[in-house]
Amino acid sequence: MHRIEHRVALRSLLELLAVTGLAVTQPLLDVFGKAPEAFVGHDAGAAEVVLFALVVALVPAGVLWGVEMAVRAVDPDAGRLVHIILVASLVGLFAIQALKDLELAGGVLLALLGVAAAGLAVAAYRHRSVRLWLAVLAVGPAVFLASFLVTSPASDLLRSDSVGAADVEATGQARSVVMIVWDEWPLNSIVNADGEIDADLFPNLAALAGDGAWYRNATTVATATTAAVPAILSGRYAQDGASPTAADHPENLFTLLASQYDLEVSESVTAMCPQSLCSDPFVDDPNASASARAAAEAEASTQENALSGLLDDALATYRSMISLDPDAAAPQSIQEGVTAVTDTAITATSAPAGGDAVDAAVAEARSQESGAAGFPVFQIDSFESLVSSIEADEDPALHFLHLQLPHTPYRYLPDGRSYDAAAFGPGVGDIAGSRGPEAAEAAVDRQRLLLQVGYVDRLVGQVVDRLKETGFYDDTVIVMTSDHGTGFVPGESHRGLDSGEDLPEALYPDILYVPLIIKAPGLEPGTVSDDNVMSIDLLPTIADTLGIEVPWSVDGRSLLGPARTDPEKQFNKVNLGGGGGGGGFGGFGGGVSLAETQTFDGDEALARNLARNIDTLLVGDNPDHRVYAITADGDLVGTPVDDLGRTEASGATLVIDGGLDALEAYTTDDAVVPVHLTGAVEGGPSGDLVLAIAVDGVIAAVVPTFPDGDQPHHVDAMVDPSALTGNAPHDVQPFLITGRGTDRRAAPVAT
Repeated sequence: MHRIEHRVALRSLLELLAVTGLAVTQPLLDVFGKAPEAFVGHDAGAAEVVLFALVVALVPAGVLWGVEMAVRAVDPDAGRLVHIILVASLVGLFAIQALKDLELAGGVLLALLGVAAAGLAVAAYRHRSVRLWLAVLAVGPAVFLASFLVTSPASDLLRSDSVGAADVEATGQARSVVMIVWDEWPLNSIVNADGEIDADLFPNLAALAGDGAWYRNATTVATATTAAVPAILSGRYAQDGASPTAADHPENLFTLLASQYDLEVSESVTAMCPQSLCSDPFVDDPNASASARAAAEAEASTQENALSGLLDDALATYRSMISLDPDAAAPQSIQEGVTAVTDTAITATSAPAGGDAVDAAVAEARSQESGAAGFPVFQIDSFESLVSSIEADEDPALHFLHLQLPHTPYRYLPDGRSYDAAAFGPGVGDIAGSRGPEAAEAAVDRQRLLLQVGYVDRLVGQVVDRLKETGFYDDTVIVMTSDHGTGFVPGESHRGLDSGEDLPEALYPDILYVPLIIKAPGLEPGTVSDDNVMSIDLLPTIADTLGIEVPWSVDGRSLLGPARTDPEKQFNKVNLGGGGGGGGFGGFGGGVSLAETQTFDGDEALARNLARNIDTLLVGDNPDHRVYAITADGDLVGTPVDDLGRTEASGATLVIDGGLDALEAYTTDDAVVPVHLTGAVEGGPSGDLVLAIAVDGVIAAVVPTFPDGDQPHHVDAMVDPSALTGNAPHDVQPFLITGRGTDRRAAPVAT
């Protein structure tokens, strides 16, 4: 072993700190600094935020330095060579990121330029002035660390704990508050042609509205979560550049109620409740059910593993930054901080009522589908904790949950079972893009939304049942709403998150109008109001029901008071990147910016919204299988295929992605119900085709095919799971429907 001079070791460390600072520390801290949602999603507290920054700033250089010192101890000459290689490699990685950020190169050219930069670094390193310059640049990680901890949007998380409770007194009749902010839920997904909540599809929502007030003309004031939820909780319009934290919104619902109510709060994207007020266990009843305790322990485990999850995200993000693919994407939680979801981390659903087989399947799904990189999308554990936190002997409390349902990915049936986890429909990564031009494609996506809203309705019923069980239903303020909706207009954006200045008017009904049901003492049961309501009205309304005078100014108004006389509404479209957001090497950035305020006539837009009701989608006359009747031939669902009569084979072949094996082999013990089929009809007749899928001789799906790229007859179909009643193997047969009315026939299709 060779003795290493302290001077040599120190110089090597300083130089590695300099180049890792430029190639690793600065770009990562820049991206994560602009994405406080990434830390919120992992339930990271101030300590985890600081530790994460320290690891990113110091560990890369420390690890490389340790490798170099180990080699030097064996062979000094080899150690010097390793040092030069490390410095040159880091310079090459820095160059790749910079070139990608400037959109100057990609692929092989990008690799060659990175190698050239590394070669120049080797040549330059021979000069003493360059080595001195590197030693000076060793302060870089400290500078980047300080900037992250002091000036970045993520630093707001460190300042939130200084926010305290307001000094108020509650004098109203209401005892407690249960508030759920759902996510990406358009109002027109629950309204039928009569302008009512469809009680057949959504009985629990309809019943809750019957006991309270339903505001049909309620709209969000921002089109993405990180701006929309703070507006709900603060009663103020969205603020450009503000992070979704208590530091930037110290006057909010949580700080308003903290001095009078226990706070049982679970936020999935925002951090509006400071940890100093919301650090208590969500379920603190020692007699709580085993499932409730397990849910609480799962949440605690998520928080304990926050640093590990963040570092996993950082590693995945860095791989994307240095990828030779110019379109490589960071984890969804970083790339699209406004949605703070990931298409790889799905929390399994809670076990719904409905039989041992369903319960067993869900339990298996829970064991198999824990979160991966990023953080859970749906966080059903948090919902279970919310329900269990409503305790019979509790003090007055605020039970708050932001739950990312019925947000994409669509994968839940109304009974709580999930279907093919790999088939996400409009992928989470697509929400910043546009839909295809085909109405049939959008129709299936809307159908899948309705199925997922059916699951939301089941969860609403569980909340109501718990309140009735504990005796708190009559004197509790219940609020059900959503942060924003999502678009289903063919050819238009999913969410309007692109950099355009204005949200197209065609998307107003789907994106701006959200469900809002409030049940509270002082509200006339069964009220259906078309008053001009905006999401900023929720905080003053809740305060009014509790008899609390809000000690600061708000932009909203209490719905218990006089209504707005002006139909004008306003909102801000949220754009990915820009403002407090975009940037970072490789174009990654988790922040968002607000476009200029848009105004519109709410009465006119409401009429267009009600005209986009679910009966415009469920057009097949088939009450027993209504959600599966999305075409004029949807009345055939549930009909024995032999009732139609057969014609000769169509000459077509149905090719399903992954094949039909899973559907044919399905048993009631399986964790997922493989009822979402995608693929194509190949060969056979030209022109418009109507495809039927029969299971065990009964038609279970009827859909039109539509062009998709090179496929003239793409298939996207949801099979009615009620057809899967017999024992496996199931006989799955596709047919083309020919003729109209009583002349319809089934032409067999090969598989």
